[in-house]
Amino acid sequence: MKFVSLSSGSSGNCYYIETKSTKLLIDAGISTRRIKNELAKLQVDVADLDGVCITHEHIDHVYGIDVLSRTYQIPIYANVLTARRIFENGHMKDTEQMCCFQKSFLIKDVKINSFEIFHDAVCPVGYTIEDGQTSISVLTDSGCITENMYQAIKKSKTVLLESNHDVEMLKTGPYPYLTKQRILSEVGHLSNVDAAQTAVRLVKDGVQNIIFGHVSSTNNCYELVYKNALHYMRMYEIDVHKDVHVDVVRKNVLSRSYIF
Repeated sequence: MKFVSLSSGSSGNCYYIETKSTKLLIDAGISTRRIKNELAKLQVDVADLDGVCITHEHIDHVYGIDVLSRTYQIPIYANVLTARRIFENGHMKDTEQMCCFQKSFLIKDVKINSFEIFHDAVCPVGYTIEDGQTSISVLTDSGCITENMYQAIKKSKTVLLESNHDVEMLKTGPYPYLTKQRILSEVGHLSNVDAAQTAVRLVKDGVQNIIFGHVSSTNNCYELVYKNALHYMRMYEIDVHKDVHVDVVRKNVLSRSYIF
């Protein structure tokens, strides 16, 4: 399985996953032109995508789906409530390309399990993607990690986990008070500390790759995310060179290809 982040952050989220016979995006929060250009760098034709799985209806996750679906007839997968809100908000016009699911579904050789997350959207989800040999979980845009969420991701080999903000940077930063309260709430975004503590638990349960994403440009920095994660792992005697691979993906930057 291959994983590449095309972009990760409040300016747009889009992740590419490829198996032996399937090419998928998790979210398409950047323009179709950018998606096409970034995929071309990977020698992937955008027209060959088998689908886009949507986590929730916020614009930084669905910006490109209308043009993508209409121009290339690519199926868009979302749960019923999210699909309804996408059309209500005018983010997509072609109902024929919308594929609604209840919880789990198949796309060619890939089994995709969705699970509930806590965010201020109508019915936000994370995903676990399995190809019969390995699996990856994507969990961003959640203000907390419940036990049900944890159980949904802990058996994956790789986890993309949100590490959105440093709490003190957020509290002293330029955002309005109500925005700060929203981000800090259980339906907001995950802090560096919460992300690192979750990562420690995952590694102890056998997860081999932790990729942090959706990092705030205003209330965080990539180096701090990495440093904070390593601090907590060393506290719990996790060897970051032996027991786990840790990385951080960035906004508007094509990540390296993760093969696992």
